[in-house]
Amino acid sequence: MSLKYFVLEDGSVQVSYDSPEDNPNFGECGNAIENVNERVTLLELGRASIDKFERDMPRHIEMLHEMARKKLPPGTVYDLRAKIPSDYGRNRGVAWYHVAAMKDWPVTGAIPYPGTRNELGGYMQLGTFRTPCNR
Repeated sequence: MSLKYFVLEDGSVQVSYDSPEDNPNFGECGNAIENVNERVTLLELGRASIDKFERDMPRHIEMLHEMARKKLPPGTVYDLRAKIPSDYGRNRGVAWYHVAAMKDWPVTGAIPYPGTRNELGGYMQLGTFRTPCNR
């Protein structure tokens, strides 16, 4: 998976990775909804303050579940993750994520936003879920 850095006009650095389609070596997949410079990004949902982004969190989370159900096969385990909101300079964001190693993970169900910090401290966990077996 290739890491890319972009220097933005304000001097900040944006980091991105190849999408799973561009670089499928790890079998990772997912989608994210983020608040960047007061814009909610995924399908350009419009301007949103951090407060509005967090008020709309139930809608964002349901959108992520819908995207995961459409992309993943029936019975697949995936998780929802959030950026750590207290980290200085971090934008808010949530995502669904899947990698093949999750097949044996226990399904926890929802953990209320902002979630619990994962063991490595890199993101907040919002729960693990399984796609419906009959669609």
